[in-house]
Amino acid sequence: MALGRKPPLAEFQAVILACAEEGIGLYPLTTDEHCTSLLPVANRPLLSYQLNLLDKAKFSSVLLVTFQKFETKVRRCVDSLVQSQVGLDSERKMAVDLIALSEKKVQGTLDILRQIKHKLFTDFILISGDLVTEASIHHLADVHRIKDSTVTLLLKERTEEEMKKYRKENKNNELVNYFGVVRNKKNKRERYARLVYRKTALADESIAIPKTLLTREPGIIIRSNLSDSNLYLFRHWILDLLDEERVAKMSSIQNDFIPYLIKMQYREPGSVLPEIVLKRVHSDRLETANSMSASKEQVPCDDDIVRCFSFIIPASESYCRRANNVQNFATMNHEIAVLPVASSTPWECPQSLSGKKFSTSVIGRDCK
Repeated sequence: MALGRKPPLAEFQAVILACAEEGIGLYPLTTDEHCTSLLPVANRPLLSYQLNLLDKAKFSSVLLVTFQKFETKVRRCVDSLVQSQVGLDSERKMAVDLIALSEKKVQGTLDILRQIKHKLFTDFILISGDLVTEASIHHLADVHRIKDSTVTLLLKERTEEEMKKYRKENKNNELVNYFGVVRNKKNKRERYARLVYRKTALADESIAIPKTLLTREPGIIIRSNLSDSNLYLFRHWILDLLDEERVAKMSSIQNDFIPYLIKMQYREPGSVLPEIVLKRVHSDRLETANSMSASKEQVPCDDDIVRCFSFIIPASESYCRRANNVQNFATMNHEIAVLPVASSTPWECPQSLSGKKFSTSVIGRDCK
């Protein structure tokens, strides 16, 4: 299937996870017949927004991963989007490689990564199938390159109103996501920050910051108003870690692997990575040093092997939301329908929904 040119982000591969989300946040909208990526947002499938985002960043190809039970419908959706060129540049064609996995072999998103790692040959961007954002992938890639980041996360700052809704929605669980970030000392207005701490805890539970971390990063700021968009840029060598003893039992990228990488920072290289991975990292560092010989940026020292960074979108800028539960899905539909479309927005202005009547519903087996 095809959605040619050599894109500016040719050193990265792109992966979209068009699978059901971890958990049951969208049930009963997502069933054995309907995956998250096919749900409609402002008259278009969610999948189209991720394809638009990558097309705007001039990617030439994308790996689209789904489960076998969704393969036929996802393939039909992609063919329809390509044929209609919805939000895509008609003068370019983006190749879409659809990979259908057996659900029996997948417990979580990290298992999906294990299943497709033979298809990945470079650093790669991983996008959740429930994400809609107009954030610039180029900005994220710049941070990833310059900071020699192992993983770079896209984080969105919540508004006060969103924080109130978040607390209300989680009043029974009372879970709070804490992120520890360290800003650039010379320019604290920079959008990027080193991510050195992450923990999910009960609202009334105290959290402990390791003394070694406070000694190393005394300027750490703990924030609870950031949300993980599930858009990540990874170094290719992290794939070699997936079958290591400490990682082999992990199943979730967001809840297991990312916190693991964050904790591995500032540790002795030999205690963190196997020798084969260390050799790869040192080889990549040497190549980076040669390419940056005339640059003011410094190549990280050898005791700083694992490096996690985040690109933070301010609350008032760039749309970014996940449809990871029914409430967010409904909110997203309302917001996208009325959201002003700027030149930087990767999707086209949605068709007007006012006064429009539908004879059937695309959601639910028995809806008419």
